[in-house]
Amino acid sequence: MRRIACLSALSALALAAALRADDAGRAAEKARVVRGTVTAVSPDEGKLTVKTRGGQEVVVQVDDRTHLRGRGGAVKLSQFKEGDPVRVRLRGRDGDRHAARVVRLPVQAEDVRREVREALQAAKSYTFQRKDEYQRKLQDVLNDMDERIDDLQEQAEAATGQARKDTEAKLRQLRSKRGVVRDRLDRVSAATADTWDRVTGAVSDAVQDFQKMYDDVRSHFQK
Repeated sequence: MRRIACLSALSALALAAALRADDAGRAAEKARVVRGTVTAVSPDEGKLTVKTRGGQEVVVQVDDRTHLRGRGGAVKLSQFKEGDPVRVRLRGRDGDRHAARVVRLPVQAEDVRREVREALQAAKSYTFQRKDEYQRKLQDVLNDMDERIDDLQEQAEAATGQARKDTEAKLRQLRSKRGVVRDRLDRVSAATADTWDRVTGAVSDAVQDFQKMYDDVRSHFQK
């Protein structure tokens, strides 16, 4: 009995530690995201100034590696205007203000669906010899999933009571779908010419499953 009790206690401690680590990971991830309103745009200098909800002004650097997205798809830095609500995901270490992605909000559901369709259609043209390009293309899709989950998480945090519990449960399901995409994309590295079609087909199926779940979760928020 004592042994069982000790094992149960150790399991509880391990679970608590895992949950704390997960919370810490999410907190660190949130620190890499800046949300607010554009107050200045300097295309020649590659700079975008964002005023956060807390009133802090953050200057982020935009370069040729930054993915810029408007309400209708990809845009140029010069197309952002003062007053635009945006979300900026930073890259690199803490303190680095280089932007990996800048998204003008809100993102429309049909725009999201179109971009996913276009990405999957483009990915179909990649042969085994273009494995690296395929992985980069699908990594962009995965990053986009993270952005969309972030959007829904913000809405969930504004809910209360049972509505908050329901939305959190749906978000956990959505994150699980995202995890499946990540796992299947990881398998692409080990794919051979013979398994290429099967492996990439599994990735496409997982992306489409995520999209269906996302549409379902988003419709829940809009009720």
